[in-house]
Amino acid sequence: MALDFDGSNDQVQFQGNSPAYNNTALTIEAWMKSTNAGENKELVSWGDASGSNIVEFKMDKGKLKFGINVSSAESVWGSQAINTGKWVHVAVVKDNSNITLYVNGVVDTTGTLTQSPSVDVMTIANLYQNGTYSTTNLFSGMLDEIRIWNTARTKSQIRESMMKTLEGNEVGLIAYYRFDHYGDTTLYDISGHGKNGTLTNMDAATDWVSSDAFNTWLGGESNEWSTAANWSNGAPSSDQSFASAFTTGAALCQELLLFLHFQALFR
Repeated sequence: MALDFDGSNDQVQFQGNSPAYNNTALTIEAWMKSTNAGENKELVSWGDASGSNIVEFKMDKGKLKFGINVSSAESVWGSQAINTGKWVHVAVVKDNSNITLYVNGVVDTTGTLTQSPSVDVMTIANLYQNGTYSTTNLFSGMLDEIRIWNTARTKSQIRESMMKTLEGNEVGLIAYYRFDHYGDTTLYDISGHGKNGTLTNMDAATDWVSSDAFNTWLGGESNEWSTAANWSNGAPSSDQSFASAFTTGAALCQELLLFLHFQALFR
């Protein structure tokens, strides 16, 4: 499952129960699907009630962006379009002041941010600043599989886990939103830390939607590509992201072979 945000007032709030922002080591990952080309469309953000400090992981004019604002705004802005209308995996890694943005497991851009914000309220699909929720920074599109780590994940680690669900007890994982517990107005944290969010201005009957963000090759039935039981999410469609179930370096080569085979099938 995934959540479908309307860009008008849909958001997930965490007032009083937010995952902690770590300015020294941080990784945020998400699957997103959108066609929005507007400015400052938040994926995951932090703010505080009494000041203007903010941290933003967002889509800005169709590109990935990570920014911090304490005394002035500074940001690292990607170059690759992510508002393609297809599922895209996005990530930011903060290692002290060094920032790396990833799109589909590939480095999009790097940069440096030096400010140290004081923030304690996280929001998904919107921004909280000076004790107020924004009316202009709302994300429109679908979100799935949001993961927040208090470690600076490596490129290999991101690639090896981006197309499979996690157990939830991985080292450094401080919040994990699998978007699987649908049907009510709670977005559950599967990491065991209890950082659940509340769907706000959303209709649980219509805003929970099916997701084909990624599909994992299991191969339990046969070696037939078109056999639904060989896949975690049924036989893939032509625009679906997919991976093998293995995570070793050798298996990444297998994933590449699968990718090439998949591309050839639909040419």
